[in-house]
Amino acid sequence: MRMRHYLHLFAIAIPLVQACTFKSDAQHFLRPGIAEQRASYAQLKLDPEVRFADSARLISNLQYLSTDSMEGRKTGTAGSEKARQYILSQLRQTKVNTLPGKDDFLQAFPVGSLNGYNILGFIKGSDFPNSVLVVSAHYDHIGSKKGEVFNGADDNASGVSVLLEAASYFSQHPPKHSIVFCFFDAEEMGLQGSRYFVDHLPEGIQIAANINFDMLSRNQNGNELFASGTLHYPQFYYLLQPLIIRHPVALLFGHDGEQPSKPGDDWTFQSDHGSFHRKRIPFIYLGVEDHDDYHKATDEFEKVDKSFFLHSANLALDVVVSVDALWGTNNEKRPR
Repeated sequence: MRMRHYLHLFAIAIPLVQACTFKSDAQHFLRPGIAEQRASYAQLKLDPEVRFADSARLISNLQYLSTDSMEGRKTGTAGSEKARQYILSQLRQTKVNTLPGKDDFLQAFPVGSLNGYNILGFIKGSDFPNSVLVVSAHYDHIGSKKGEVFNGADDNASGVSVLLEAASYFSQHPPKHSIVFCFFDAEEMGLQGSRYFVDHLPEGIQIAANINFDMLSRNQNGNELFASGTLHYPQFYYLLQPLIIRHPVALLFGHDGEQPSKPGDDWTFQSDHGSFHRKRIPFIYLGVEDHDDYHKATDEFEKVDKSFFLHSANLALDVVVSVDALWGTNNEKRPR
């Protein structure tokens, strides 16, 4: 992900969401520039904040996952194992199940001479049990260098913390679609965990869409969270439009390959959603733009904007709730 991109959004009325026929072919939608979008926010009377996340638990999980004791959570290290066991302990406190036919949450895969481990939880859908939403975040980071621990508070302890909140929410509010909660390993090594997952889908798993969280807790350019992927899968643009007025965070669209662009502007393959896109599985990616501490030892818990993170988490969870509620059945069977 990464590097600032001046883009486009906002101006299609909410009723179009209901009138829209979802299609898989990418289309280009003209949207006003970012200045016009921000001006439009000034005229909006925001609805009361929609809350899904337990704020204390959300912050506590991020803080613990980004401590020095996790050693930067690099794949194959003791710190990675410690982070994995912590995530498993939190997951077991919910009513999330293992995948059908599996007796544990782990999916091992080779990473050179080591093994990586994806953590996979499952909740069966009430209305569309054979249609699966994959909600994901990577829990690995880049470890230690020259005696410095790269704790990756924003990248991506933040996404993992939000994913744990999603698992908790849906364990209490059963979804319409089945959901697989994927905590991917080895994202920082070339999306290896997510690539292995999509290449070795369990029998009977038909993925309708992927919603990926990566870097949700800091924004140095304003009160902004980006949803990337609508150029490739425009149905998400219409579906997420109503959320713009439901949250204090500005939901922006872009970073998915529109021209003109600069190197790094296109996030299509910059995180685990790229593995799904390669399989023509629709995705939406939620994250902030790069900040000064991206991939540095200074990406620490102390620099997290806790208020922004809570608002960002609630918006991210609302995205999952909305996709689960509104995703069209004609999108549920796609080539693999």
